[in-house]
Amino acid sequence: MAITSGYWDGGGCTGEAEWNRYHNAIIEDGVEIEKATNEMGMKVTAMAGGVSVSPGYAIIDGTWIYNDTVHTIALAPGVNPYYARIVARKTFGTKNGSLETKTGSSTPDVTRDASMREISLAIVKVEPSGAVGITDTRGDESVCGAIRPRVVSGFKELMEACKSEFDTFMDGVAVSPGVRAIYIQATAPENPKTGDIWI
Repeated sequence: MAITSGYWDGGGCTGEAEWNRYHNAIIEDGVEIEKATNEMGMKVTAMAGGVSVSPGYAIIDGTWIYNDTVHTIALAPGVNPYYARIVARKTFGTKNGSLETKTGSSTPDVTRDASMREISLAIVKVEPSGAVGITDTRGDESVCGAIRPRVVSGFKELMEACKSEFDTFMDGVAVSPGVRAIYIQATAPENPKTGDIWI
Protein backbone atom coordinates (compact mmCIF):
# COMPACT_ATOMS: atom_id res chain seq x y z
CA MET A 1 0.00 0.00 0.00
CA ALA A 2 1.32 3.44 -0.91
CA ILE A 3 0.26 7.06 -0.90
CA THR A 4 1.27 9.03 -3.99
CA SER A 5 0.81 12.64 -5.06
CA GLY A 6 1.43 14.84 -8.07
CA TYR A 7 1.94 16.50 -10.39
CA TRP A 8 5.50 17.75 -9.75
CA ASP A 9 8.11 19.18 -12.10
CA GLY A 10 10.55 16.40 -12.89
CA GLY A 11 8.29 13.82 -11.28
CA GLY A 12 8.08 10.37 -12.81
CA CYS A 13 4.55 9.29 -11.85
CA THR A 14 2.55 11.23 -14.46
CA GLY A 15 1.02 8.97 -17.06
CA GLU A 16 -2.26 7.90 -18.66
CA ALA A 17 -3.68 6.29 -15.53
CA GLU A 18 -2.89 9.31 -13.34
CA TRP A 19 -4.38 11.86 -15.75
CA ASN A 20 -7.50 9.77 -16.34
CA ARG A 21 -8.02 9.29 -12.60
CA TYR A 22 -7.66 13.05 -12.08
CA HIS A 23 -10.11 13.98 -14.85
CA ASN A 24 -12.61 11.28 -13.85
CA ALA A 25 -12.73 12.69 -10.34
CA ILE A 26 -13.85 16.15 -11.49
CA ILE A 27 -15.33 15.94 -15.03
CA GLU A 28 -18.35 14.09 -16.48
CA ASP A 29 -18.08 12.58 -19.96
CA GLY A 30 -19.48 14.78 -22.71
CA VAL A 31 -18.95 17.30 -25.49
CA GLU A 32 -17.66 20.84 -25.00
CA ILE A 33 -19.86 23.91 -25.25
CA GLU A 34 -18.02 26.34 -27.52
CA LYS A 35 -17.44 29.74 -25.90
CA ALA A 36 -17.84 31.77 -29.10
CA THR A 37 -21.24 30.32 -30.05
CA ASN A 38 -22.53 28.83 -26.78
CA GLU A 39 -23.30 25.71 -28.85
CA MET A 40 -22.15 22.13 -28.31
CA GLY A 41 -19.44 20.87 -30.64
CA MET A 42 -19.49 17.70 -32.76
CA LYS A 43 -22.91 18.42 -34.27
CA VAL A 44 -24.15 15.83 -36.78
CA THR A 45 -25.69 17.35 -39.93
CA ALA A 46 -27.19 15.77 -43.05
CA MET A 47 -25.25 15.99 -46.32
CA ALA A 48 -25.43 14.31 -49.72
CA GLY A 49 -24.70 10.61 -49.24
CA GLY A 50 -24.48 10.69 -45.46
CA VAL A 51 -23.78 13.03 -42.56
CA SER A 52 -21.02 15.30 -41.30
CA VAL A 53 -19.71 15.94 -37.79
CA SER A 54 -18.63 19.48 -36.96
CA PRO A 55 -15.35 20.21 -35.15
CA GLY A 56 -15.41 19.78 -31.41
CA TYR A 57 -13.80 18.48 -28.24
CA ALA A 58 -15.01 15.67 -25.98
CA ILE A 59 -13.99 13.99 -22.75
CA ILE A 60 -14.57 10.24 -22.42
CA ASP A 61 -13.52 8.43 -19.25
CA GLY A 62 -10.81 11.00 -18.57
CA THR A 63 -9.43 10.98 -22.13
CA TRP A 64 -9.88 13.93 -24.50
CA ILE A 65 -10.83 13.56 -28.16
CA TYR A 66 -10.50 16.52 -30.52
CA ASN A 67 -12.01 16.75 -34.01
CA ASP A 68 -10.42 19.81 -35.67
CA THR A 69 -12.20 19.66 -39.07
CA VAL A 70 -15.57 18.65 -40.49
CA HIS A 71 -15.65 14.83 -40.46
CA THR A 72 -17.79 13.16 -43.16
CA ILE A 73 -19.52 9.78 -42.82
CA ALA A 74 -20.99 7.96 -45.81
CA LEU A 75 -24.37 6.28 -45.20
CA ALA A 76 -25.49 4.39 -48.31
CA PRO A 77 -29.22 3.64 -48.53
CA GLY A 78 -30.37 0.02 -48.35
CA VAL A 79 -33.42 -1.93 -49.44
CA ASN A 80 -34.98 -1.28 -46.02
CA PRO A 81 -34.64 1.66 -43.64
CA TYR A 82 -31.87 1.31 -41.07
CA TYR A 83 -30.46 3.22 -38.12
CA ALA A 84 -26.97 4.54 -37.51
CA ARG A 85 -25.69 5.82 -34.19
CA ILE A 86 -22.80 8.26 -34.51
CA VAL A 87 -20.49 8.01 -31.49
CA ALA A 88 -17.24 9.33 -30.13
CA ARG A 89 -15.34 6.30 -28.85
CA LYS A 90 -12.44 5.62 -26.50
CA THR A 91 -10.86 2.22 -27.15
CA PHE A 92 -8.79 1.05 -24.20
CA GLY A 93 -6.70 -1.68 -25.85
CA THR A 94 -5.45 0.45 -28.75
CA LYS A 95 -5.36 3.69 -26.72
CA ASN A 96 -7.35 5.41 -29.42
CA GLY A 97 -10.06 8.07 -29.64
CA SER A 98 -12.26 8.12 -32.74
CA LEU A 99 -15.60 8.95 -34.34
CA GLU A 100 -17.49 5.80 -35.31
CA THR A 101 -20.75 4.66 -36.92
CA LYS A 102 -22.83 1.77 -35.55
CA THR A 103 -25.67 0.49 -37.75
CA GLY A 104 -28.65 -1.83 -37.32
CA SER A 105 -32.30 -2.44 -38.14
CA SER A 106 -33.05 -0.81 -34.76
CA THR A 107 -31.07 1.84 -32.89
CA PRO A 108 -27.71 0.43 -31.78
CA ASP A 109 -26.85 0.80 -28.10
CA VAL A 110 -23.96 2.79 -26.70
CA THR A 111 -21.12 0.49 -25.60
CA ARG A 112 -19.55 1.01 -22.20
CA ASP A 113 -17.49 -1.97 -21.10
CA ALA A 114 -13.91 -3.02 -20.38
CA SER A 115 -12.91 -2.70 -24.04
CA MET A 116 -14.39 0.69 -24.95
CA ARG A 117 -16.52 3.61 -23.83
CA GLU A 118 -18.73 5.66 -26.14
CA ILE A 119 -20.77 8.85 -26.04
CA SER A 120 -23.60 9.27 -28.54
CA LEU A 121 -23.65 12.30 -30.83
CA ALA A 122 -26.74 11.44 -32.89
CA ILE A 123 -29.08 8.73 -34.13
CA VAL A 124 -29.62 8.75 -37.89
CA LYS A 125 -32.45 6.97 -39.71
CA VAL A 126 -31.51 6.21 -43.32
CA GLU A 127 -34.39 5.67 -45.74
CA PRO A 128 -34.19 3.58 -48.95
CA SER A 129 -34.50 6.85 -50.87
CA GLY A 130 -31.29 8.08 -49.25
CA ALA A 131 -33.09 10.64 -47.09
CA VAL A 132 -31.81 10.85 -43.52
CA GLY A 133 -33.52 11.90 -40.31
CA ILE A 134 -31.27 13.00 -37.44
CA THR A 135 -31.97 12.90 -33.71
CA ASP A 136 -29.37 14.93 -31.82
CA THR A 137 -28.37 13.03 -28.66
CA ARG A 138 -25.57 15.30 -27.42
CA GLY A 139 -27.85 16.90 -24.82
CA ASP A 140 -28.95 13.56 -23.35
CA GLU A 141 -26.80 13.04 -20.24
CA SER A 142 -27.62 9.31 -20.15
CA VAL A 143 -25.62 8.83 -23.39
CA CYS A 144 -23.60 12.06 -23.74
CA GLY A 145 -24.27 15.52 -22.30
CA ALA A 146 -22.00 18.53 -22.07
CA ILE A 147 -18.63 18.40 -20.35
CA ARG A 148 -19.54 19.40 -16.80
CA PRO A 149 -18.29 19.21 -13.22
CA ARG A 150 -18.76 15.77 -11.69
CA VAL A 151 -19.20 16.71 -8.03
CA VAL A 152 -20.87 20.04 -7.27
CA SER A 153 -23.16 19.16 -4.38
CA GLY A 154 -26.36 21.20 -4.43
CA PHE A 155 -25.15 23.62 -7.12
CA LYS A 156 -27.96 22.91 -9.58
CA GLU A 157 -30.62 23.24 -6.87
CA LEU A 158 -29.05 26.49 -5.63
CA MET A 159 -29.05 27.99 -9.13
CA GLU A 160 -32.67 26.97 -9.70
CA ALA A 161 -33.72 28.54 -6.38
CA CYS A 162 -31.85 31.77 -7.22
CA LYS A 163 -33.48 31.92 -10.64
CA SER A 164 -36.93 31.38 -9.14
CA GLU A 165 -36.43 34.21 -6.63
CA PHE A 166 -35.06 36.52 -9.32
CA ASP A 167 -37.97 35.76 -11.66
CA THR A 168 -40.47 36.47 -8.86
CA PHE A 169 -38.74 39.79 -8.13
CA MET A 170 -38.68 40.82 -11.79
CA ASP A 171 -42.32 39.84 -12.29
CA GLY A 172 -43.26 42.12 -9.39
CA VAL A 173 -41.24 45.01 -10.79
CA ALA A 174 -42.82 44.61 -14.23
CA VAL A 175 -46.38 44.54 -12.86
CA SER A 176 -46.02 47.22 -10.19
CA PRO A 177 -42.88 49.29 -10.81
CA GLY A 178 -41.67 51.36 -7.90
CA VAL A 179 -43.43 49.43 -5.12
CA ARG A 180 -40.50 47.33 -3.86
CA ALA A 181 -39.90 48.29 -0.25
CA ILE A 182 -36.39 48.82 1.08
CA TYR A 183 -35.90 48.17 4.82
CA ILE A 184 -32.82 49.63 6.51
CA GLN A 185 -32.94 48.23 10.05
CA ALA A 186 -31.29 45.76 12.40
CA THR A 187 -34.32 43.49 12.83
CA ALA A 188 -36.19 41.51 10.20
CA PRO A 189 -39.07 43.42 8.56
CA GLU A 190 -42.63 42.46 9.47
CA ASN A 191 -44.69 40.98 6.63
CA PRO A 192 -42.24 41.75 3.80
CA LYS A 193 -43.27 40.98 0.22
CA THR A 194 -41.19 38.80 -2.09
CA GLY A 195 -38.78 41.13 -3.80
CA ASP A 196 -38.50 43.61 -0.91
CA ILE A 197 -34.95 44.50 0.13
CA TRP A 198 -33.65 44.34 3.72
CA ILE A 199 -30.30 45.98 4.42
